[in-house]
Amino acid sequence: MERVEFTVRGEGASTLPRAFHDIAEDSRELYDGNGFVVAVTENHYRMELTEVQATTVLELIDETTCEVTIIAGGGGSGLTANTSGRESEEARKVRRRLETFCEDRDLTVERM
Repeated sequence: MERVEFTVRGEGASTLPRAFHDIAEDSRELYDGNGFVVAVTENHYRMELTEVQATTVLELIDETTCEVTIIAGGGGSGLTANTSGRESEEARKVRRRLETFCEDRDLTVERM
């Protein structure tokens, strides 16, 4: 398992869940709660015959602050049962997706 945490600040921090909207619907699920969003994404790696899932919790503290936690895990199945660092790679992919979204909207990312 891999865990990544950071805080997003700025006008429009509440729009962060939109960063997941361009992922194919059969590869993601979004749950919109009261003040938080949970996004679950999944990737299949054919070479290792394994799947890795990332769960991202976006907690809106106020209109300009959103705390983000990404937890990625899975893998370890298939012929070799080797994850080959896929959890870390998946967490980095999600983090980078969110950071790019923030950069495009002049939001600040503060890593913990």
